[in-house]
Amino acid sequence: MDIAAARILILGYAYLEESDDPRNSPSQALFQNLVMKGASVVIHDPYVPGYQGSLEEMVSGCDALVIAVKHRSYQRINLREIYSKMRTPILVDGRGFIDAEQAVQAGFLYMGLGQGFQEQS
Repeated sequence: MDIAAARILILGYAYLEESDDPRNSPSQALFQNLVMKGASVVIHDPYVPGYQGSLEEMVSGCDALVIAVKHRSYQRINLREIYSKMRTPILVDGRGFIDAEQAVQAGFLYMGLGQGFQEQS
């Protein structure tokens, strides 16, 4: 898939988990790089004003989901439900936060920090 045609949801915009402070957040650089490459980027963060809202609505039609901040609320994500709402179920876990086997069993192409790509065989 061409990244310029992709819709990507970034989970987490705060600098630290369980925080509402986005100053110096690595998510800012990720967002800017994806936009410069032509991607349509959506951001969800349960703590940062302006990025709150329904995760289920935001993920609808997305091609990739990127976990950028380790907010505890993201551990409760129903992977099967999220999978069913995405156009292309790619999960990039930049925090080593999601169990790779569970993500793959839910149908995702999974790429985790230090784990590489994993998908159903």
